[in-house]
Amino acid sequence: MQSMIIFKEPGISDAVPSHQDGAFLVTEPSSVVGIWLALDVADTDNACLRVAPGSHRGSLRQRYRRTAGGTELTTLDAEPLPEARVPVPARPGTLVAFHGHLAHGSEANTGTRARWAMTLHMVERSAAWAADNWLVRVTAPRGL
Repeated sequence: MQSMIIFKEPGISDAVPSHQDGAFLVTEPSSVVGIWLALDVADTDNACLRVAPGSHRGSLRQRYRRTAGGTELTTLDAEPLPEARVPVPARPGTLVAFHGHLAHGSEANTGTRARWAMTLHMVERSAAWAADNWLVRVTAPRGL
């Protein structure tokens, strides 16, 4: 459903707060899987991915959706999202796959090395796509 290249340049990149990918790509049943691929060495010196272990067992805390005026992030569960504190260091080519409810994020890159990564987000084709998702799903005809 979505692919991104993430550029974490030294000294100029911001932190990415704890979040759940399932808040941005909603299906019924919930089916989003995040794939994070290290393109550079990723470690604590250059803001590697961080996770909150076990948080995938919890509920979806927020929901990002399209509205008539643009987009909005709404609270679904008032329990705070766990902080993504456990670093996931990775060598180039390492692929990390995680459940859409897993709280994850990264610090600002205050080191001296860039940290690039590619992310992919996939959902089950058979899952119902929420009509108000910020990303509009386009499905290919069967057989393609």
